[in-house]
Amino acid sequence: MRPNKCYRNLSRTAYTRREFIPKAKIIPLIRKFSIGNIKESFNTSLKLIALKDVQIGENALESIRVILTRDMSLIGEGNYSILIKPYPFHYVREHGLIGVGKAERIVKGMRHSFGKPQQQLARVKKGQEVVIIKVIDDPIAIQLAKRTLEKITKKLPKDYRIVFEGDQNKYIKQVILPQRVKRKKETSIMKSSTPEVKEEEKKKPKKEEKKMRYRSWE
Repeated sequence: MRPNKCYRNLSRTAYTRREFIPKAKIIPLIRKFSIGNIKESFNTSLKLIALKDVQIGENALESIRVILTRDMSLIGEGNYSILIKPYPFHYVREHGLIGVGKAERIVKGMRHSFGKPQQQLARVKKGQEVVIIKVIDDPIAIQLAKRTLEKITKKLPKDYRIVFEGDQNKYIKQVILPQRVKRKKETSIMKSSTPEVKEEEKKKPKKEEKKMRYRSWE
């Protein structure tokens, strides 16, 4: 599959003919577009808006969903709601490639020139909303949402800006944000080094070493 930078510019028309596509490739990689407490109505919101026309791949949408879920869960699931607006409905067709210089596709003339669908893209126009985060009216939650939106812009192609709707004083206020703690998995070496395990090993009776029997070839 080609990198998404080959398709980030908005093409003229979108290809959405599902009847010519296998059923296995119709379902996009991202399945969940709304996260958090959706039923609650929050007064404060932050929006990520595209500054240029762009096409976003389904892999990029799934990666920003993972980051949003992971970082915003620090304030509790009931204190925020996230909505990812674009849906990847545009199918990209590709031809088989060869690892030879200046070779775009396998030379077959006009046979099989239609290509096979490889990935799905979301078409976003200038000024369109990409992500909307609604949080409680708290400076820590607002600054955490701002930091998360700045982080996901590195996963998306082209430029974006953040629009804030709410109390500007809380948006500017500097606070100490919560950090995600990485927990190390306990390995067998770490478990054996604990004093409780060492005492249990001393109490166990030692197994008698089996003597090796060597066959005599005389």
